[in-house]
Amino acid sequence: MELTSANVDNALMNEDMSGAQNPSDLAIISNLQSEFALQTSTASSSSAGVQDTPIKPQLRNELAEVVDVASRIQEEAERQTAEVKEDAYAKLRSIMGDQKLSFEHTAAEFEKSDRDIRDHELAQQKAEIQADALSVIQVCD
Repeated sequence: MELTSANVDNALMNEDMSGAQNPSDLAIISNLQSEFALQTSTASSSSAGVQDTPIKPQLRNELAEVVDVASRIQEEAERQTAEVKEDAYAKLRSIMGDQKLSFEHTAAEFEKSDRDIRDHELAQQKAEIQADALSVIQVCD
């Protein structure tokens, strides 16, 4: 990607208008940073004995500003990403807690129902045994 004023203006406009980050902005920022590093190292190595034109310092300043803006955009994107992850984890914990409570409530209902059935069957068997015992006692009399 070539470093042009249109790319710089586009990156600045995206930061000013939305404050949010999209993948193409991150790619532009990354390319600008790497080009800045490459141009800075090339300029410093080739500038031995060569006079800078009046526009070069201005361009370097503008490029440094663009890199600074790009860094701020990237930091904001990382902050927002961390915030979204934190919110998602909080929602997930809440949902899991609700599901656990629902499961425990359902399990308690089944346990109570099972105890009621057991108690009913036990009472029926006890009544049958008592009836059998009573009939045996009556026959013996």
